[in-house]
Amino acid sequence: MRQQDIGRRIHAAAMEAGLTLRELAARIGVSHPTIYAYTSGALVPPISRLRQIAEALGKQAEYFEARSVAPSASSIDKVVDALLTPPDSKKAYQVAIDAANKHKEDGRQVQQAMALHKAGNALLYDGAYKEASTCLSESLEIFKSLELPERAGAVAQSLGYCLINLGQLDAAETCFSIAAENYGESEKWKAKVSMAALEHRRGNFHESELLLQALDATRPTSDVSGYILFNKASHALDRGFWARSLELNRKALNVAKRHRLTDQVCERMVQIAHALAKSADLEGASLWVIRAQDTCEAFNDQARLALANAICARIRVYSGRIDEGLTLAQKAIDLGRAGGYPRSQLAGMEVLAEATLCSKVPDLSLIERALAFAEENCYPASIATLCSIHASAACRVDPKAAKELAQKAVQLPFLSELGEQRAMALSSMAKALSNQPVEAARWSREALAVAAESGSLWFMIQERSRLADYLKKSGETSEAVRLSEDLDKDKVQMCKQIVHETLDSDLKTFQVQLPLC
Repeated sequence: MRQQDIGRRIHAAAMEAGLTLRELAARIGVSHPTIYAYTSGALVPPISRLRQIAEALGKQAEYFEARSVAPSASSIDKVVDALLTPPDSKKAYQVAIDAANKHKEDGRQVQQAMALHKAGNALLYDGAYKEASTCLSESLEIFKSLELPERAGAVAQSLGYCLINLGQLDAAETCFSIAAENYGESEKWKAKVSMAALEHRRGNFHESELLLQALDATRPTSDVSGYILFNKASHALDRGFWARSLELNRKALNVAKRHRLTDQVCERMVQIAHALAKSADLEGASLWVIRAQDTCEAFNDQARLALANAICARIRVYSGRIDEGLTLAQKAIDLGRAGGYPRSQLAGMEVLAEATLCSKVPDLSLIERALAFAEENCYPASIATLCSIHASAACRVDPKAAKELAQKAVQLPFLSELGEQRAMALSSMAKALSNQPVEAARWSREALAVAAESGSLWFMIQERSRLADYLKKSGETSEAVRLSEDLDKDKVQMCKQIVHETLDSDLKTFQVQLPLC
């Protein structure tokens, strides 16, 4: 049944029942522009709304439902073709934007806004957040002007996601508030999950966890539970709890694959690779980063492909292949800058900052640029990481400033909510106090305890070496010897896990098999 036919039936049934369209609108709880849009065919009522209309007008729901008419052969062909075609966000965007322009020429505002929404979502899935926000902002304004709150809520949700990724957090909060206010009850969870993600992004980690716990306590559907899990996995990773992140991300990947959520499949693979690298499992990280790169390329997810490049760069640096790591990190930065992906850009900058610590004379200006970028775009966990790297580098370049910088790192207001980042801050303080070995050892022991809790084996190996040195200088030789023995065992394990040429050749045979949707 065509849109116009549904609209004519609604109008005729209202007249038969002796109701004006305004009276019908009041009965079913929508604005009068909405009911006029239904009857003109400009807007298709959802099935739940059609059932409300049917009840208000004393009709069977099937009288209005478009589903009651069998699809044409051409419609079936289109559906089958779509199911057999790999996703192509660029093509989807072009089709949607062409439709939006045509509807604009014809003066069909509702259809124009709907097409702009689809175009914005296509760009969003491709990580083109700036372009997506332009389409979505225009769509939102049209729906608001037409007083179509449910449509406006859905667009605001997508726009808020774009704005988070662009670092415009206050604007994102406004969008999620619009979504929460205008969504139907069954959809409000989307805005709540996004609010939790927003608090997490701001560094309000505890508040974010509470929001997710409250949502989880409502006995959500499997779809809602999946997104709660995705957010919890991301929280664990960003906060530097690598063991917890691996556990949650592996579960989340299975959910994403089961529901064919291609963006989440890519995200979970990237996060698994990241956590494995930080856990000192370089072989496992190499396998997963290649899987992530292949999958991101298959789904044309450029934002996460840039992230995967940054992780690949980190693996190279940890394997001792510094120059290759620097080249890959710069590639991630360039991709992030060109595509407007600040998270990917910052990931590459972090790798460069870590790598400069391997230099005889660390480049403080490079670290400071990365830190300024993290602060400008509000990435609190990265701010903590870079503050610690800054202090550690200053110990070798400007010892007088090192202690002040280390104090800044350990006094960050959200540091207690973090894992490896907190360990790094404590370690930077130990380094700044290295001329006071007893005090330095105290800070170093605390750093080791935090690193053990976070599952950061890579950091623990390095910190054990530093602690052994502090202990030798303070005269505690027996403990220093024991630590050195533990360190030797860890180094043997590490050597077994370091991947060399296979990173580019043999491991390419490992590709994840995913359904294309």
